[in-house]
Amino acid sequence: MCGEIIKKTFMKYCLSFEWAKDGKDGLEMYHQQKFDLIICDIILPRLNGFDMLEEILYENPNQDFIIITSYDTDINLIKSLKMKAFFYFRKPIDMRDLQIILVNYALNNQKPTQFHYLENGIKLDMINEQIYKNDQEVFLSPKLKKFFWFLMSNANQVVAYESIISYVYDNEASLNTLRMAIVRIKKFLESEDIITNVSGAGYLLKINKTEPNTHNKLA
Repeated sequence: MCGEIIKKTFMKYCLSFEWAKDGKDGLEMYHQQKFDLIICDIILPRLNGFDMLEEILYENPNQDFIIITSYDTDINLIKSLKMKAFFYFRKPIDMRDLQIILVNYALNNQKPTQFHYLENGIKLDMINEQIYKNDQEVFLSPKLKKFFWFLMSNANQVVAYESIISYVYDNEASLNTLRMAIVRIKKFLESEDIITNVSGAGYLLKINKTEPNTHNKLA
């Protein structure tokens, strides 16, 4: 009920607003598209809010979210803070208070441009998860695409081999599988420098060229 009220109140102010009926549904929705901000109750059917967010943060450590709960305990508050929640709401929620928080979020967290421009004529569409080389779209296989965007979600950070094997290949791959995948990605992008192997640790995708944008999506 709370989710329906929030959606009815705020969807007209958002470029995109999706509502998930439970934690599993929310996680599946997140895998289909990315959101600027997630508003999440702790107590959810099938998969609780904390577990859902932990999986999302594993994939994208920079995901912003707001926690909502009627179980006002120090444990919930401390866990929310450790997970770096943008805000922690106790039920019942005053929609005017939530509106103030969302406006502040929009003003202070303008997202980067829809596009990231890398070296060698590579352009990344961050919203639609599309890759362009010299303005021509590059099509990767589902696994290679998942691999590339996992690295992109953790750009400028070393992503451990184990994390890649777990997230991209469901724990059914070897280091040689990763090496061959990187070779194919570099071949498709015609760039040897875009992804670096940090020996004994993992892979690193570096980005540094962006342009400003004000595109916000809400879940």
